[in-house]
Amino acid sequence: MRGGTVDVRYLDLSVTGDAPDVASLKRATSELATLGPLRLVSNQLSIPARVRARLADDTLPLNGWLPDQDTTDSLRGLLLKVRPDLKVVADNLKISPLVRWA
Repeated sequence: MRGGTVDVRYLDLSVTGDAPDVASLKRATSELATLGPLRLVSNQLSIPARVRARLADDTLPLNGWLPDQDTTDSLRGLLLKVRPDLKVVADNLKISPLVRWA
């Protein structure tokens, strides 16, 4: 987790932070659930949206995290509109509803 903040008011717990992937986010959430008398009232843990690309000849492989398939399709369409000569490969883009825009 990065950029985490914790706020405790009486026995109410609120957390925010960025996870690198879904497994880390689920692990942190399950750990928070075992804190005994504290009640988790606000869980704002998420995965920040990010896309990385590195052009190799006429191929542009994309990797990272996006919130949904529509966003992935829109990004791929935009890249092909700007550079129709490229082969855009989005196989390594991961999708999760836990992804948020910064």
